[in-house]
Amino acid sequence: MNFEDFIKYLDILINGDQNEKNEWTFKLIDCKKRGFFDLPDFRALIELMCSAWILMTGNQTSFFLFYILNDIVNLKKVFF
Repeated sequence: MNFEDFIKYLDILINGDQNEKNEWTFKLIDCKKRGFFDLPDFRALIELMCSAWILMTGNQTSFFLFYILNDIVNLKKVFF
């Protein structure tokens, strides 16, 4: 996703209808453009979001990140 797509995504999150939000959010998660995403894709997205949070706020969220990633691994055990 390039910068222009990111700005468009933010606009859709604020002004778009639910279908547009779903479509663009899926595009964000499906970064390999395969038409689906798997656990490693989702985990990478969570890691990027936490890294962005640290950069924007200066707040170290490693403790928070540990619990999110741990929950994802536990979900894998339950659903996969």
